[in-house]
Amino acid sequence: MMHFKRLITLVLLLIGMSWSSIAQIQSENSPFSIFGPGDLFTEKNASNNAMGGIGIAYANSKEINFVNPASLAYLKYATLQTGLFANGIWLRNSDSAVNPENKNNSGNATIPNLYLGVPLGDAGATAIGLNAYSRSAYDLLRNSTSEVLPDTANLVTQRFVGQGDFYRLYWGVGFKTDRKEANFLKYNQISAGANAMYFFGTQNSGELTFYPQIVDILSERKTTSLTIGDFGFNGGIQYNRFSYNKEMVDGEEKETSIRNVFTVGLTFQPGVSLSASQSFLEETVLTDANGNVLILVDGSSAIGDTIGTIIDDEPATMELPSMYGIGIRFSKPSRWMIEANVDIKNWSEWGINDAFGGLDNSMRFALGGSISPSRENIAQRRKFLRYASYQFGAYYDTGHIIIAEQSDPDFGLTFGIKLPIFDNVKSGKFADINLAFNLGQRGSLREGAIRETYFRSTLGITLNDGSWFRIRKYE
Repeated sequence: MMHFKRLITLVLLLIGMSWSSIAQIQSENSPFSIFGPGDLFTEKNASNNAMGGIGIAYANSKEINFVNPASLAYLKYATLQTGLFANGIWLRNSDSAVNPENKNNSGNATIPNLYLGVPLGDAGATAIGLNAYSRSAYDLLRNSTSEVLPDTANLVTQRFVGQGDFYRLYWGVGFKTDRKEANFLKYNQISAGANAMYFFGTQNSGELTFYPQIVDILSERKTTSLTIGDFGFNGGIQYNRFSYNKEMVDGEEKETSIRNVFTVGLTFQPGVSLSASQSFLEETVLTDANGNVLILVDGSSAIGDTIGTIIDDEPATMELPSMYGIGIRFSKPSRWMIEANVDIKNWSEWGINDAFGGLDNSMRFALGGSISPSRENIAQRRKFLRYASYQFGAYYDTGHIIIAEQSDPDFGLTFGIKLPIFDNVKSGKFADINLAFNLGQRGSLREGAIRETYFRSTLGITLNDGSWFRIRKYE
């Protein structure tokens, strides 16, 4: 069995090596990221992702769950949580069957999050975290014809390019009521929590209009840059109802261990106006037939004149929508659980400088669960997979992106496995890896729309150490 300190060192080393290699494979091209703040990332950990993206009613003593900060109240160990994420994308439209040029395959890999949490005694816990909020990553072409130019050279091509990320820095805290040996608090427990979030980052977008059939003609380029930096918050509550096994003790029936737990969770995030700065430039550039800006002999770009207004770091705002969620979970501790979530997101409230972005309100339905076949004799490693947790789920999102005058759904299936790689109950040190997989689809093949099929995989790594807060006695 790998020594715990060596395991931590290995994990940190792998994360450090990943940063350099990830930068070389950022080739994702998603037309959906041109809308709103871009393609949305999730604060969910690998366990959440493997179970359809549930988390509103989910809590685990060894995991950090920022979906509902009330779940932080149940964290019992100092916890480090991170991982690796990979995404493969296959794009098609209504003409792809007859025109192979209307197909595109791409992908990317990244470190999805880095979370650190510590318990605050028996009453609750606190955690900090960093994850990507959204990404802009697209390179699109649109062809049309000009009535002004001659027929032999009337092709006009517009190239739309976007790149950049917005990030989210968390500080969360959660507290719970004590469980008593009798009366109301033996059967009922309530927790509440809140996340303070700092949004930051920059996204750049550009529009280039060029004429691929004409040589040595200046093209028109517009570039926009948006930088955000401001605070937001969300909160949540969870209610647990316990039922107990009954056994005969000294001739008297008594309630002993917990048999099942019924949980209801609620989350809310008010809409927020984030402070931002925006830059804009319109200019002429010399391009080749593919829309690439030519490089001069001295290494500089072939840029002509500025033909529009220059805006440099002008104050702006970005509106984020209000969101609400409810989750219901039923579980047998350490053996199985099933949870259903409904999320409501008011994306019609999104906009920049009070210009709302034409997005649609959406609802997301998710169902997920897990099963652990055996939790006895966990020290025995000869039957390693018997001590794994198997996870599964499905989801359906009505969609918030409007293409060709309507929004299309986003739906998929998920599955995963959590494997314990280090367990030492005596020292309070544990380590798990979680493999999560997601096959899904959004958009459609109707005229003017795009269908995206994706396969996402997450390798989650969780390290727990209970010795940080153990009170040692000396004689």
